[in-house]
Amino acid sequence: MQLNASSSVAGADLRVKMDLGTTPTTGEYDEATLATWSAVAVGGTGCEYSAGSLAVPEGSFDLTLTELSGLPSAPVAHGTLTLLLHVSAPSAVDCGASDVEQVFLTF
Repeated sequence: MQLNASSSVAGADLRVKMDLGTTPTTGEYDEATLATWSAVAVGGTGCEYSAGSLAVPEGSFDLTLTELSGLPSAPVAHGTLTLLLHVSAPSAVDCGASDVEQVFLTF
């Protein structure tokens, strides 16, 4: 599953990829239940917000899929996603008060 979202707060476009397997189902998913996932956003100031199975530190997510239809030819998914992304700041750039950013999406 791929999701793209724009954040006016972070000034960045977020790209999320999650491998739900060949026959995904509705229900609850998190970083412990999916082997491969990533979320990355880079702001105009160079601030990077990232998490994923290959990221260090990994970050976390909670995904609730309430609808999956049209598989595999025209997939439609609805649900909610909460992400905890880690912030990396370039030298002399202020990316905010925290070293983590929490993102809430409804789709």
